[in-house]
Formats: sequence, structure tokens, C-alpha cells
Amino acid sequence: MRLFVCLMLVLAAGLAGCRKSDVYESFVAEDLRETRTSALEAVESRDTEALIRHFGDWADTEEFRGRLDAFLAGMPAGEWLDTPELAGAHRSRSQVVGGQPLDNQSLVYITRTGAEHVRIDLTFTRTGDQPWALHHVNAYAFQPNPGISFTDGAMTPVRLASLAAVLANFTFVVITLIATFRFRRIKRRILWPLFIIAGFPVFGFNWTSEAWYLVAPGISSSEAGVYFRFLEITFFGASFVDASPVAPVILELGVPIGAILFWYRVMRGGPTRKAEKVPR
Repeated sequence: MRLFVCLMLVLAAGLAGCRKSDVYESFVAEDLRETRTSALEAVESRDTEALIRHFGDWADTEEFRGRLDAFLAGMPAGEWLDTPELAGAHRSRSQVVGGQPLDNQSLVYITRTGAEHVRIDLTFTRTGDQPWALHHVNAYAFQPNPGISFTDGAMTPVRLASLAAVLANFTFVVITLIATFRFRRIKRRILWPLFIIAGFPVFGFNWTSEAWYLVAPGISSSEAGVYFRFLEITFFGASFVDASPVAPVILELGVPIGAILFWYRVMRGGPTRKAEKVPR
């Protein structure tokens, strides 16, 4: 028991010391890191020529230079007060060109000026073993994800009801898990806890849009393609996802099929409570 508690404390300390930007950094291609830093500095300094070099020879035209000048002039005014923080990273191999793979790397950075927060989107591509080239750049003011707040006006009835449903589902699963050790005549006692804590199917609640949706099994799409998610398990029937300031908070609720089946069997006269020990 002491060993288990120690392991949980070590795990908690590790999670507490884990920065999201460090996690996203691990998804960035090793040979892209110097290039993305240089491109980010060009955006910050509003250097048109440096950005054109990152795009490649095809971008060295008066038309594209004019579009790039207009973009840089329309960026949020003011100097960046913070070093841009990596808030999102995605890498994919979307298609094949001439028998060679086409790699895509999308990066999202956030920083702030004196008046507003700024989001910078960078997308790089490369074919085969060629160097990475900038494919898309954007920078605009945005409102960071505020997270879950109980201040006036932030906790709407829909949010409160959804949060209560997720917490109630979690409590139901925990109570059922404890009950498996308080009942007798349970066949395959070791397997029941595993069946109870695994919630499926999984539903998600978008804290920003206040909308429920099916997470798994389901289909999702993005710029990189379409993804089929046939299986996702939410342990203990609930989870909380706060990926980055540029993404909404997601509450997930896994249907506790195992817990429901357990209590169904109890009502049908299956497992019964253990007899209380009478002191002599």
C-alpha cells in the first residue's frame, strides 16, 4: 500500500511539473525547429523579405510580396511582450507526390501585446527529403480560453448541469467500484472492476459552445483529413481536457455500461452483501 501511495505521489508530481508547451514541442520535427524559429522572428519583426525566403522561390513575385506586406501591416499593433509559447502542434503525411511523401507540420503560437493576445499560425511542408518550406502564415488577435470559471455569468445553467452530470457519473462509477468489494457471490471478481471503470461510448461537452457531441465512436475532420474514432475509453466515466489556450475546454462522459450491468445483476439477485462480522 505504501508503495502504491508513493507511486501516485511521484506521478502527481510529474504531471504537475509537465508544461503543455513541452509536450507540443515533442511533436515538432527535429530538422524544422531552427527554421520555425527563424520564421517566427520574421513575423515578429514584420520582415517581408525574410518570410519570402521561407516560402521559397515561387513566392518571389510582386503580387505575393504585396499580399505579404498587407498581411504584416494588418497584424495586431505593438511589440510582443512575451516570448511566443507553443500552444499546438500537428504533423501529418497527407498525400504522395511523384512517389514521395508530402509532410505537413502545423504550429500554433501565442503571445501578447500591450492591449491584446496574439495567435500565430505557421504551416510548413516538404516533399521527400527536401528542406521544409513555409506554406501558410497568419497572425491575429484572439481571446484565450478562460477555462472553467465559477464567476458571475460564466457558469450558465447548461454548463452547470453538464458539469454536475459528469461529476455524478464519476461518483456513480466510484461507488460501484467500491461495491464490488463489499458483495459476495461475484463471479470473475477481478474482471468486474476493469469492466466498471471503462466508460463507452464517450460523449463530449464543449465548454465554449455549450454543446454535447459524440466523441467515440465517431468521425471528425480537420485541415489534415478525416479521422474515424471507433474506440475511446474514458476511465471512471469522466475526463477533463484543457489542451491549450486556443482550444476549448472539453468535458467527457463515458457511459458506465459496466456499472449499470453490475447493479442490474444485484437487483436480479446475483451478488449479495457480505454478512457483517459480529464481535464475540
